[in-house]
Amino acid sequence: MRRSAVWVLATGLVVWLVGCDSVPLTASLWTDDERREQARAYWNEGLAELSVSEGSSERADQLLVQAAHLEGPAGEGVLTISRRLLDVAPVYATKVATWLKEAVLQPPLSENPVAFGVLARAYDLLGDTRSQEESLEHAQELVARAVDLLDKAAPTDERGRLERVRRLTLAGEYCDGFLKDGTKAVRLLRGAVRLGPADIDLLELQDAQALSALGSALARNKELAQDRGEATRLTRIAAQHDSENPELLEAYGTALFLQGDLAGARRVLGEVVALAPDRAEARCMLGRVLSRLKLYRLAAVELDRALALQPQNPTARTARAALPNPLPAPEADPEEAS
Repeated sequence: MRRSAVWVLATGLVVWLVGCDSVPLTASLWTDDERREQARAYWNEGLAELSVSEGSSERADQLLVQAAHLEGPAGEGVLTISRRLLDVAPVYATKVATWLKEAVLQPPLSENPVAFGVLARAYDLLGDTRSQEESLEHAQELVARAVDLLDKAAPTDERGRLERVRRLTLAGEYCDGFLKDGTKAVRLLRGAVRLGPADIDLLELQDAQALSALGSALARNKELAQDRGEATRLTRIAAQHDSENPELLEAYGTALFLQGDLAGARRVLGEVVALAPDRAEARCMLGRVLSRLKLYRLAAVELDRALALQPQNPTARTARAALPNPLPAPEADPEEAS
Protein backbone atom coordinates (compact mmCIF):
# COMPACT_ATOMS: atom_id res chain seq x y z
CA MET A 1 0.00 0.00 0.00
CA ARG A 2 2.82 2.37 0.88
CA ARG A 3 4.51 1.77 -2.47
CA SER A 4 1.29 2.62 -4.27
CA ALA A 5 1.10 5.91 -2.42
CA VAL A 6 4.72 6.65 -3.33
CA TRP A 7 4.04 6.01 -6.99
CA VAL A 8 1.03 8.33 -6.98
CA LEU A 9 3.13 11.11 -5.50
CA ALA A 10 6.10 10.54 -7.78
CA THR A 11 4.05 10.53 -10.96
CA GLY A 12 2.03 13.56 -9.98
CA LEU A 13 -1.34 11.90 -10.49
CA VAL A 14 -2.98 13.41 -7.43
CA VAL A 15 -5.34 15.50 -9.55
CA TRP A 16 -8.63 14.80 -7.89
CA LEU A 17 -7.84 16.29 -4.49
CA VAL A 18 -10.47 18.48 -2.89
CA GLY A 19 -10.27 22.19 -3.63
CA CYS A 20 -7.84 21.96 -6.52
CA ASP A 21 -8.48 22.16 -10.24
CA SER A 22 -7.45 18.93 -11.92
CA VAL A 23 -5.02 18.57 -14.79
CA PRO A 24 -7.26 18.26 -17.89
CA LEU A 25 -7.61 14.77 -19.27
CA THR A 26 -6.48 16.12 -22.64
CA ALA A 27 -3.08 17.14 -21.21
CA SER A 28 -1.42 14.17 -22.90
CA LEU A 29 -2.39 15.70 -26.25
CA TRP A 30 -0.92 19.12 -25.53
CA THR A 31 2.15 20.47 -27.27
CA ASP A 32 5.34 20.93 -25.26
CA ASP A 33 4.71 24.69 -25.20
CA GLU A 34 1.19 24.19 -23.83
CA ARG A 35 2.43 21.82 -21.15
CA ARG A 36 5.19 24.22 -20.13
CA GLU A 37 2.79 27.15 -19.99
CA GLN A 38 0.30 25.31 -17.80
CA ALA A 39 3.06 23.90 -15.59
CA ARG A 40 4.32 27.45 -15.14
CA ALA A 41 0.83 28.60 -14.15
CA TYR A 42 0.51 25.84 -11.53
CA TRP A 43 4.01 26.58 -10.24
CA ASN A 44 3.36 30.31 -9.87
CA GLU A 45 0.03 29.73 -8.15
CA GLY A 46 1.51 27.12 -5.84
CA LEU A 47 4.45 29.34 -4.93
CA ALA A 48 2.13 32.26 -4.22
CA GLU A 49 0.05 30.00 -2.00
CA LEU A 50 3.17 28.91 -0.11
CA SER A 51 4.29 32.48 0.46
CA VAL A 52 1.02 33.52 2.09
CA SER A 53 0.73 30.32 4.11
CA GLU A 54 4.33 30.48 5.38
CA GLY A 55 5.25 27.24 3.62
CA SER A 56 2.38 25.06 4.84
CA SER A 57 -0.56 24.69 2.49
CA GLU A 58 -2.35 21.59 1.23
CA ARG A 59 -3.56 23.49 -1.81
CA ALA A 60 -0.02 24.65 -2.61
CA ASP A 61 1.15 21.03 -2.46
CA GLN A 62 -1.63 20.01 -4.83
CA LEU A 63 -0.72 22.75 -7.30
CA LEU A 64 2.97 21.86 -7.19
CA VAL A 65 2.18 18.18 -7.77
CA GLN A 66 0.19 19.20 -10.84
CA ALA A 67 3.10 21.31 -12.04
CA ALA A 68 5.38 18.31 -11.54
CA HIS A 69 3.01 16.11 -13.55
CA LEU A 70 3.26 18.49 -16.51
CA GLU A 71 6.99 19.18 -16.13
CA GLY A 72 8.10 15.64 -16.85
CA PRO A 73 7.21 11.96 -16.88
CA ALA A 74 6.97 10.00 -13.65
CA GLY A 75 9.34 11.29 -10.98
CA GLU A 76 11.33 13.61 -13.26
CA GLY A 77 8.80 16.39 -12.74
CA VAL A 78 9.00 15.94 -8.97
CA LEU A 79 12.77 16.44 -9.20
CA THR A 80 12.35 19.58 -11.33
CA ILE A 81 9.91 21.15 -8.88
CA SER A 82 12.02 20.12 -5.88
CA ARG A 83 15.12 21.77 -7.32
CA ARG A 84 13.18 24.96 -7.97
CA LEU A 85 11.82 25.03 -4.45
CA LEU A 86 15.31 24.81 -2.94
CA ASP A 87 16.47 27.56 -5.29
CA VAL A 88 13.60 29.81 -4.19
CA ALA A 89 14.29 29.47 -0.46
CA PRO A 90 15.98 27.00 1.94
CA VAL A 91 12.84 27.09 4.10
CA TYR A 92 11.28 24.60 1.69
CA ALA A 93 13.93 21.96 2.44
CA THR A 94 11.52 19.97 4.64
CA LYS A 95 8.96 19.79 1.86
CA VAL A 96 11.60 18.77 -0.70
CA ALA A 97 13.05 16.09 1.59
CA THR A 98 9.57 14.70 2.24
CA TRP A 99 8.79 14.46 -1.46
CA LEU A 100 12.12 13.22 -2.75
CA LYS A 101 12.82 10.60 -0.07
CA GLU A 102 9.69 8.83 -1.33
CA ALA A 103 10.24 9.49 -5.04
CA VAL A 104 13.80 8.09 -5.06
CA LEU A 105 12.51 4.68 -3.94
CA GLN A 106 11.37 3.88 -7.47
CA PRO A 107 12.58 4.42 -11.04
CA PRO A 108 13.42 6.70 -12.67
CA LEU A 109 14.71 8.69 -9.70
CA SER A 110 16.13 5.62 -7.93
CA GLU A 111 18.63 5.51 -10.83
CA ASN A 112 19.30 9.25 -10.97
CA PRO A 113 22.34 10.53 -9.01
CA VAL A 114 21.17 14.11 -9.48
CA ALA A 115 18.00 13.30 -7.52
CA PHE A 116 20.09 12.01 -4.62
CA GLY A 117 22.29 15.09 -4.88
CA VAL A 118 19.27 17.37 -4.51
CA LEU A 119 17.98 15.25 -1.63
CA ALA A 120 21.38 15.48 0.07
CA ARG A 121 21.26 19.25 -0.32
CA ALA A 122 17.85 19.33 1.36
CA TYR A 123 19.11 17.20 4.25
CA ASP A 124 22.16 19.45 4.57
CA LEU A 125 19.89 22.49 4.96
CA LEU A 126 17.92 20.58 7.59
CA GLY A 127 21.07 19.59 9.49
CA ASP A 128 20.36 15.87 8.99
CA THR A 129 23.95 14.71 8.47
CA ARG A 130 23.20 10.99 8.50
CA SER A 131 20.52 11.19 5.82
CA GLN A 132 22.70 13.55 3.80
CA GLU A 133 25.58 11.06 3.84
CA GLU A 134 23.28 8.19 2.87
CA SER A 135 21.99 10.17 -0.12
CA LEU A 136 25.51 11.05 -1.20
CA GLU A 137 26.51 7.39 -0.96
CA HIS A 138 23.62 6.44 -3.25
CA ALA A 139 24.69 9.09 -5.73
CA GLN A 140 28.30 7.94 -5.70
CA GLU A 141 27.24 4.34 -6.23
CA LEU A 142 25.22 5.32 -9.29
CA VAL A 143 28.16 7.31 -10.66
CA ALA A 144 30.46 4.31 -10.15
CA ARG A 145 28.04 2.09 -12.07
CA ALA A 146 27.98 4.62 -14.90
CA VAL A 147 31.79 4.73 -15.03
CA ASP A 148 31.79 0.93 -15.38
CA LEU A 149 29.58 1.27 -18.46
CA LEU A 150 32.32 3.20 -20.27
CA ASP A 151 34.29 -0.02 -20.77
CA LYS A 152 31.35 -2.10 -21.97
CA ALA A 153 30.28 -2.69 -25.55
CA ALA A 154 27.63 -0.35 -26.85
CA PRO A 155 24.05 -1.70 -26.77
CA THR A 156 22.82 -3.01 -30.10
CA ASP A 157 19.21 -1.91 -29.67
CA GLU A 158 17.96 1.68 -29.69
CA ARG A 159 16.18 1.46 -26.37
CA GLY A 160 19.31 0.15 -24.67
CA ARG A 161 21.43 2.83 -26.36
CA LEU A 162 19.21 5.67 -25.16
CA GLU A 163 19.09 4.27 -21.64
CA ARG A 164 22.88 4.17 -21.49
CA VAL A 165 23.10 7.71 -22.86
CA ARG A 166 20.71 8.81 -20.12
CA ARG A 167 22.65 7.09 -17.33
CA LEU A 168 26.01 8.46 -18.48
CA THR A 169 24.57 11.95 -18.91
CA LEU A 170 23.02 12.04 -15.44
CA ALA A 171 26.23 10.77 -13.87
CA GLY A 172 28.20 13.40 -15.76
CA GLU A 173 25.82 16.15 -14.69
CA TYR A 174 26.13 15.04 -11.07
CA CYS A 175 29.94 15.10 -11.24
CA ASP A 176 29.88 18.52 -12.87
CA GLY A 177 27.19 20.18 -10.78
CA PHE A 178 27.57 18.56 -7.36
CA LEU A 179 31.10 17.16 -7.13
CA LYS A 180 32.69 19.93 -9.24
CA ASP A 181 34.83 17.18 -10.78
CA GLY A 182 35.19 18.41 -14.34
CA THR A 183 37.53 15.64 -15.44
CA LYS A 184 35.19 12.83 -14.45
CA ALA A 185 32.17 14.74 -15.75
CA VAL A 186 33.70 15.25 -19.19
CA ARG A 187 34.81 11.60 -19.37
CA LEU A 188 31.27 10.38 -18.66
CA LEU A 189 29.64 12.90 -20.97
CA ARG A 190 32.01 12.13 -23.84
CA GLY A 191 31.04 8.51 -23.37
CA ALA A 192 27.38 9.45 -23.70
CA VAL A 193 28.00 11.56 -26.81
CA ARG A 194 30.00 8.80 -28.50
CA LEU A 195 26.91 6.61 -28.37
CA GLY A 196 24.92 9.10 -30.44
CA PRO A 197 24.35 8.99 -34.20
CA ALA A 198 26.92 10.55 -36.52
CA ASP A 199 24.14 12.37 -38.39
CA ILE A 200 22.93 15.22 -36.17
CA ASP A 201 19.57 15.12 -37.93
CA LEU A 202 18.99 11.74 -36.28
CA LEU A 203 19.57 12.95 -32.73
CA GLU A 204 17.04 12.03 -30.09
CA LEU A 205 16.34 14.34 -27.15
CA GLN A 206 18.63 12.27 -24.89
CA ASP A 207 21.45 12.73 -27.41
CA ALA A 208 20.87 16.49 -27.51
CA GLN A 209 20.88 16.62 -23.71
CA ALA A 210 24.19 14.75 -23.64
CA LEU A 211 25.73 17.17 -26.14
CA SER A 212 24.43 20.13 -24.16
CA ALA A 213 25.72 18.77 -20.86
CA LEU A 214 29.15 18.08 -22.36
CA GLY A 215 29.33 21.53 -23.91
CA SER A 216 28.32 23.11 -20.61
CA ALA A 217 30.96 21.16 -18.70
CA LEU A 218 33.63 22.15 -21.23
CA ALA A 219 32.60 25.81 -21.00
CA ARG A 220 33.34 25.65 -17.27
CA ASN A 221 36.47 23.51 -17.73
CA LYS A 222 38.09 25.06 -20.79
CA GLU A 223 41.34 23.12 -20.35
CA LEU A 224 39.47 19.88 -21.11
CA ALA A 225 38.11 21.02 -24.48
CA GLN A 226 39.57 19.65 -27.70
CA ASP A 227 39.51 23.11 -29.25
CA ARG A 228 38.45 26.63 -28.30
CA GLY A 229 35.06 26.43 -29.97
CA GLU A 230 34.01 22.96 -28.81
CA ALA A 231 31.79 24.11 -25.93
CA THR A 232 29.73 26.52 -28.00
CA ARG A 233 29.63 24.14 -30.97
CA LEU A 234 28.18 21.30 -28.93
CA THR A 235 25.62 23.43 -27.09
CA ARG A 236 24.59 25.06 -30.39
CA ILE A 237 23.95 21.68 -32.04
CA ALA A 238 21.92 20.63 -29.01
CA ALA A 239 19.85 23.83 -29.10
CA GLN A 240 19.21 23.41 -32.81
CA HIS A 241 17.67 20.01 -32.08
CA ASP A 242 14.79 21.79 -30.35
CA SER A 243 14.81 25.58 -30.65
CA GLU A 244 11.83 25.79 -28.28
CA ASN A 245 13.56 23.96 -25.43
CA PRO A 246 14.56 26.55 -22.80
CA GLU A 247 17.03 24.23 -21.04
CA LEU A 248 19.02 23.58 -24.21
CA LEU A 249 18.89 27.24 -25.26
CA GLU A 250 20.01 28.43 -21.83
CA ALA A 251 22.99 26.08 -21.91
CA TYR A 252 23.97 27.48 -25.32
CA GLY A 253 23.60 31.08 -24.15
CA THR A 254 25.63 30.39 -21.02
CA ALA A 255 28.40 28.75 -23.05
CA LEU A 256 28.52 31.80 -25.32
CA PHE A 257 28.87 34.03 -22.26
CA LEU A 258 31.65 31.94 -20.77
CA GLN A 259 33.46 31.98 -24.11
CA GLY A 260 33.22 35.79 -24.26
CA ASP A 261 30.59 36.18 -27.00
CA LEU A 262 28.45 38.71 -25.14
CA ALA A 263 26.30 39.76 -28.09
CA GLY A 264 25.52 36.15 -28.94
CA ALA A 265 24.80 35.31 -25.32
CA ARG A 266 22.44 38.27 -25.02
CA ARG A 267 20.50 37.19 -28.09
CA VAL A 268 20.13 33.55 -27.06
CA LEU A 269 19.33 34.25 -23.40
CA GLY A 270 16.78 36.81 -24.54
CA GLU A 271 15.08 34.01 -26.47
CA VAL A 272 15.10 31.87 -23.32
CA VAL A 273 13.35 34.43 -21.12
CA ALA A 274 10.82 35.08 -23.86
CA LEU A 275 10.06 31.35 -23.98
CA ALA A 276 10.15 30.81 -20.22
CA PRO A 277 9.75 34.08 -18.28
CA ASP A 278 10.04 32.30 -14.92
CA ARG A 279 13.51 30.83 -15.47
CA ALA A 280 15.40 32.73 -12.80
CA GLU A 281 18.77 31.29 -13.82
CA ALA A 282 18.34 32.53 -17.39
CA ARG A 283 17.37 36.01 -16.19
CA CYS A 284 20.35 36.04 -13.84
CA MET A 285 22.71 35.07 -16.64
CA LEU A 286 21.16 37.63 -18.98
CA GLY A 287 21.62 40.27 -16.28
CA ARG A 288 25.29 39.36 -15.98
CA VAL A 289 25.71 39.60 -19.76
CA LEU A 290 24.06 43.02 -19.83
CA SER A 291 26.27 44.18 -16.98
CA ARG A 292 29.37 43.12 -18.90
CA LEU A 293 28.03 45.13 -21.84
CA LYS A 294 27.75 48.09 -19.44
CA LEU A 295 23.98 48.21 -19.95
CA TYR A 296 23.49 48.58 -16.22
CA ARG A 297 19.85 49.64 -16.15
CA LEU A 298 18.80 46.70 -18.32
CA ALA A 299 20.97 44.43 -16.18
CA ALA A 300 19.24 45.67 -13.04
CA VAL A 301 15.82 44.87 -14.50
CA GLU A 302 16.80 41.27 -15.28
CA LEU A 303 18.57 40.69 -11.97
CA ASP A 304 15.65 42.14 -10.02
CA ARG A 305 13.31 39.79 -11.88
CA ALA A 306 15.61 36.87 -11.11
CA LEU A 307 15.62 37.78 -7.42
CA ALA A 308 11.85 38.10 -7.39
CA LEU A 309 11.74 34.48 -8.57
CA GLN A 310 14.62 33.25 -6.40
CA PRO A 311 15.24 35.66 -3.50
CA GLN A 312 18.15 33.57 -2.19
CA ASN A 313 19.96 33.20 -5.52
CA PRO A 314 23.55 34.07 -4.48
CA THR A 315 24.78 34.74 -8.02
CA ALA A 316 21.95 37.16 -8.75
CA ARG A 317 22.40 38.91 -5.41
CA THR A 318 26.13 39.34 -5.94
CA ALA A 319 25.67 40.57 -9.52
CA ARG A 320 22.96 43.03 -8.44
CA ALA A 321 25.09 44.40 -5.62
CA ALA A 322 27.99 44.90 -8.04
CA LEU A 323 25.99 47.27 -10.28
CA PRO A 324 26.68 51.01 -9.95
CA ASN A 325 24.68 52.72 -7.22
CA PRO A 326 22.94 54.88 -8.17
CA LEU A 327 22.40 53.49 -11.63
CA PRO A 328 23.73 55.75 -14.39
CA ALA A 329 21.58 57.50 -16.95
CA PRO A 330 20.13 55.22 -19.66
CA GLU A 331 22.97 53.81 -21.73
CA ALA A 332 23.23 53.68 -25.48
CA ASP A 333 22.27 50.17 -26.53
CA PRO A 334 24.67 48.83 -29.21
CA GLU A 335 21.88 46.66 -30.62
CA GLU A 336 19.63 49.66 -31.15
CA ALA A 337 22.48 51.63 -32.68
CA SER A 338 23.10 48.88 -35.21
